[in-house]
Amino acid sequence: MKKKGSVVEFNDQRDKELLQAFKSQLHLLGTVPLQEVFTRAAMMPASRFWVSERRAMIVISSMLKGN
Repeated sequence: MKKKGSVVEFNDQRDKELLQAFKSQLHLLGTVPLQEVFTRAAMMPASRFWVSERRAMIVISSMLKGN
């Protein structure tokens, strides 16, 4: 959860990449349910992980503990 007034520096890059993935899948799939386009766009490879430093710390810590 973001603290009041905090700024995430990667929002624009993340949003651009997600929109590009969505448009790519929409063009590729044509007439299919929109949910399928969303699902496939979300499953496409990304240039990076789109999580905050805090969330990354929590997940990596959990992985190191064997969870």
